[in-house]
Amino acid sequence: MTDIRLHHNESVPAIEQDASFSRADYFWGDDYSLNHTVWKQTRSFWRGNTIDVQEFGNAARARYLTSKATNPTFYFPEVENIGAAMSFMTNVLGDPEAGNVPTAFVDEWIGESRLFATASVCKK
Repeated sequence: MTDIRLHHNESVPAIEQDASFSRADYFWGDDYSLNHTVWKQTRSFWRGNTIDVQEFGNAARARYLTSKATNPTFYFPEVENIGAAMSFMTNVLGDPEAGNVPTAFVDEWIGESRLFATASVCKK
């Protein structure tokens, strides 16, 4: 395998890989394919070359509140959802000490549903 794609996680929900930043809730049917409306909402909070903890938190909070308001079966704990996704993104794609991640890496990983295992994207 030369890359990791979000659909590789479909058979076993082992990780909430993007905190539903780009996918509709399971309640609405297809929770694996990119949902452009959801992604546009999330992406609107990320304005620079890096996503810092504040921007990430604002996007996560907006997605959480949208899901809570529109999905009667939504139950995911907010803090767990935000923390797990941010930790995964900064530790795999970004700088865990600075608490940020390059926006381009997240765009490729979530927006294009792929994470290439190359030196230019993955950390050492």
